[in-house]
Amino acid sequence: GIAKTAATVICFHKRHFPEMIKTQFELTQAFVHVMTNRIRTFTTLQIQNEKLMSLGKLSAGLAHELNNPASAIVRSANALRDHLKGQPDKFKQVIGIRMTDEQVDSINNLLFTKIAEHKANQQSLMERTDLEDELTDWLEDNNFDNAYDLVENLVEFGFGTDQLDEVKRNTTANDLKPIIGWIESNLSTEKMVEEIQESSVRIADLIKSIKGYTHMDRSNDQQAIDIHEGLRSTITMLKHKIKRGQIILIEDFENELPALKGFPGERNQVWTNILNNAIDELAEHKQQGNSTITLTTQQDGNF
Repeated sequence: GIAKTAATVICFHKRHFPEMIKTQFELTQAFVHVMTNRIRTFTTLQIQNEKLMSLGKLSAGLAHELNNPASAIVRSANALRDHLKGQPDKFKQVIGIRMTDEQVDSINNLLFTKIAEHKANQQSLMERTDLEDELTDWLEDNNFDNAYDLVENLVEFGFGTDQLDEVKRNTTANDLKPIIGWIESNLSTEKMVEEIQESSVRIADLIKSIKGYTHMDRSNDQQAIDIHEGLRSTITMLKHKIKRGQIILIEDFENELPALKGFPGERNQVWTNILNNAIDELAEHKQQGNSTITLTTQQDGNF
């Protein structure tokens, strides 16, 4: 208590309180009132603390998810800078090449076709290893001293010995090395630019999910929103925790569900609590192998 003016304070020893509670009804009422307020205050503080803890966990997970693509951007940007520093020497070799317009077009078409097909070029580890050996032998047979340095990016973009033979047919023996080097250099640049682009898209998607989860750019009124939008935003927010728990998450969503009217932010808190509880339960009873969480949405009558 704080006394703002001169005051007289009556003090009772605590041993008198049991008797006073029995005989002084007004005192009991005052005690109940005080204790009710305290319980309400402590409950509010506890709820706030739980929300802050949840926010802290989400923030830690998001920081981890954002750090990975951000680090990839920095790493690729630095590698790209170092790579571009070596271009003047390669330019000296390329500028001395003598080729017809048709030969140049043939090499360019081959290069940009392989770049366009890069994403669809799925290779198993065994296929990749066999192709690396084939290209290494081809390059060494054609007197390349740096065969191992060139092979990785050529294999990454699906170049085989047939494509290298095509390049060889469209150039002279003296120009073969600078042309293959120029192709590999372009592939290396393309690969680093792709990594920067993919990481940037990943960061943009995370920010989009955060905005969707919090609905920070929308009004606080009830809205009719696709239930899956909130679920997917929640999954993104908890992805770090899901990966850390080695959990397989299956989305069994019914596509044509009607929109639900309500408070999106509050609804996302419900999804977060349910999913969090499932993740924690699996972590507590961890069995050998991966655990699975299945999220199912469906329409049952009007529900």
